[in-house]
Amino acid sequence: MEPIIENNIGKFMVAAAAILVNVKTRKLLILKRSDYSGLENDAWEIPCGRIAQHEDLIAGLKREVREETGITSIDVEDGVNTWHTYRDSE
Repeated sequence: MEPIIENNIGKFMVAAAAILVNVKTRKLLILKRSDYSGLENDAWEIPCGRIAQHEDLIAGLKREVREETGITSIDVEDGVNTWHTYRDSE
């Protein structure tokens, strides 16, 4: 298991999201946000989250999936898209 890296938030953040498909059933996993998430409560989404500063992208993606779903083993096949986001006005 990868070590947990403290996510010291910087001005530039990288986020990763996973489209999880069961290869046997061809079903897609979609999660519903908690009533207590504080952001878009009850919204449906795929597993996603911020990658820690200096964390490997694939390791960070696997960590986010594990934290949000409990799934401990995924195969990363291909990148789909990249994007960036800004936090605050700085």
